[in-house]
Amino acid sequence: MAASDDGARDGDGSGATVRPGSTAVHAPGVLVRVTPWAVVTLGETADEASVLHGTAVDVWNAFARPARVVDVATDLAAGYRSDTEEVLAGVLDVVRRLVDAGALRLVPGGER
Repeated sequence: MAASDDGARDGDGSGATVRPGSTAVHAPGVLVRVTPWAVVTLGETADEASVLHGTAVDVWNAFARPARVVDVATDLAAGYRSDTEEVLAGVLDVVRRLVDAGALRLVPGGER
C-alpha cells in the first residue's frame, strides 16, 4: 500500500477530498462478496467490481462502522508492527479508490 495525500478530488461526485481526518463507512447499496482470499465490492456508481486482497481486506473490514482514516491506519500499523506513515499512505489510497468506486462513502462532518 503506497500513496500520498495529494488532496485529489474523489470521483463520487461529492467533491469531497479524502484526508487522514476523514471519516468513512461502507456505502449503502454496495454489493459485497467475501471469499477466503478476497473481498469483491460493487458500488452503485462503479462500472466494474473492486477486488481487494491482502491488507486491503483489513482496510475494508475496518470501515464496517464509521471510522476515521487516521485511526484505522494507526490500528493497522500497530497490528502489523509497521510504520504508521507508510500504512496511512496505503489506507488513504485504498479509501480513495473505494470512495471513487462507490463502495465507501465519506461521513458528512466526519473531518476532525
